[in-house]
Amino acid sequence: METMEEQREMEDRLSYTIRTIDDVTVVDLIGELDMYTLPLAQELLNTLLSDQRNKIIFNLAKLRYVDSSGLGFFTGTLKNVRQRGGDMKLVNLSSYISRIFALIHLDYFIDVFESTREAAESFKEALENAIEKHRKAVELNQGYPDAHLKLGLSYRAKGEYEKAINELKEAVTLNPDYAEAWLALGKAFKDRALLKEAEENLKKALELDPKSAETLAELGMLYGDRKMLVEAEAKFRAAIDLNPGYADYHFYLAEVLRSQGKKVEAVNEYREALAINQSYIRARLLLAQTLLELGQEDEGRENL
Repeated sequence: METMEEQREMEDRLSYTIRTIDDVTVVDLIGELDMYTLPLAQELLNTLLSDQRNKIIFNLAKLRYVDSSGLGFFTGTLKNVRQRGGDMKLVNLSSYISRIFALIHLDYFIDVFESTREAAESFKEALENAIEKHRKAVELNQGYPDAHLKLGLSYRAKGEYEKAINELKEAVTLNPDYAEAWLALGKAFKDRALLKEAEENLKKALELDPKSAETLAELGMLYGDRKMLVEAEAKFRAAIDLNPGYADYHFYLAEVLRSQGKKVEAVNEYREALAINQSYIRARLLLAQTLLELGQEDEGRENL
């Protein structure tokens, strides 16, 4: 676990600003990205992914230095966001960083642009291309549930939730045992704030795949939004049983426990999240706040 001095040193060497262009998150990295500042960069990424931001542009105009750990951060981020249906772009590389990328051929599979606006436009083009591709697949074989799922996911990524819901409904009609499609449909209904429908579809996904930690966590978040805290707690605990190494599940459980006044249990879950991800800043701050509320002032201040 980093000390306060180590945390300050990281922040002195690497800082960032965050802005948005439409639904794209732009992160301006400033300073040095290396093995010492990597935890701060990783915490930034975890925060973005937790907020469902999976279209990310890193502006490297003010990034002075990057080592192998920093390069690994970019490749890992690319993998993470693509697994979530998003993508990552880089802009404004210095001649020094451009040479490093060219030397190890990273520029072959990471999209690099000269301007932020150009990179942001590329997201729109890629999404439109994906929608057109999956629409053609549906036209060629309307009885293929995977095609409807992929088209539905693309519409959801674009924010066209009604079209997404229609395609995902078609997927589960064609294959009523398609747990992944029921899960996606539940998420799409949640996007529309149709929480009753979201719950019904997430429950169906869980019935078909009871060992899906993702579905359990989605239900937990849904119940948390509806202030059904007992139910939310149960779902997060079940998700943790299946995937105990995922820091966010412990964090979400801690939040639910804290909302119920179970502060001692919440502290334990914040600590579990930090044991998995030592740079989980939100978990550390809320751990400190909860400890202070419990009268454990010395330990609380240590985590600030």
